[in-house]
Amino acid sequence: MPSTRVLDILPTWTSITGETLRRLTIICKASTHVTDALLAHLAPNLQGLECLYIIGCPRVTHAGIMAIASASTSGLIEISLEALSQEFDMSAFKTACLRINALRRLRAITLTVHINMPLAEWTRDVEELLSSAPLEVFSIYSTTKTIWTPILDEFWDGIVTKHGQRLRRISIHRMQIGLAALELICSQCPLLEQLFIVTEENELDDVAQLFALAKNLRTVHINLSMATSQSLPMLMQIATSILAVCPPITHIGCNTRAWQVNRIVREDEKGEKYVLPTLAPQESPGIPEQFLVVRA
Repeated sequence: MPSTRVLDILPTWTSITGETLRRLTIICKASTHVTDALLAHLAPNLQGLECLYIIGCPRVTHAGIMAIASASTSGLIEISLEALSQEFDMSAFKTACLRINALRRLRAITLTVHINMPLAEWTRDVEELLSSAPLEVFSIYSTTKTIWTPILDEFWDGIVTKHGQRLRRISIHRMQIGLAALELICSQCPLLEQLFIVTEENELDDVAQLFALAKNLRTVHINLSMATSQSLPMLMQIATSILAVCPPITHIGCNTRAWQVNRIVREDEKGEKYVLPTLAPQESPGIPEQFLVVRA
């Protein structure tokens, strides 16, 4: 979390680096020092900005984000708005962005949902906000740790209809997705390579069959319901059962475990060769996706 001393020098720093600065990330843990006023002060120096990540700043609303988005002369390519003010007005942000076509180059977006949000209205605004964006990556998660009502299938229908031919990655954390919406995503997004979802244990067989519809899918991560506790052997069994249905997958995870998929050629008693997928530690694990959402 940036200290007030660091924040105080940001205007001067951006005035010097603004012409070449392409990416700005501010990560806090509920800091009250990052405000709309600060972002508005920085905005005139950020004309070349392409990627904006604002995380854990409860005094930042749509006004501060819009100040930066409107200052970017070429348009933002990536944006993450995570755990911001509950006063963030998605409708006002949508209207302002559409008026100047601020997201005309947007390829990736991450959004968070808080428990008091009017979800039906918010999702309609998000769908309209992204209507003209060449979107390839869509991520959404709840800031609460409980799994609650899934987003309506109509929202996913709109997202897939407008962006399905380009979408390569969809991440849904701490929120469930209906099987009908999952089928739509897997069957209508031909370029989809990465998919992260929350599901119930009793739906795993159906989920695996739907994954198989996504012919280009290479990375899958499933988070089971928060009420579900599974041992490592059980998680590995779940992953293996999915691989039996979805052979092209190269990386798979379940809850807090993730594996690289290796394939071994075996020979049966008739001398016929077959390929057996096996789970192995990731060669370059980095930070697993499932841990990234704890920033909120």
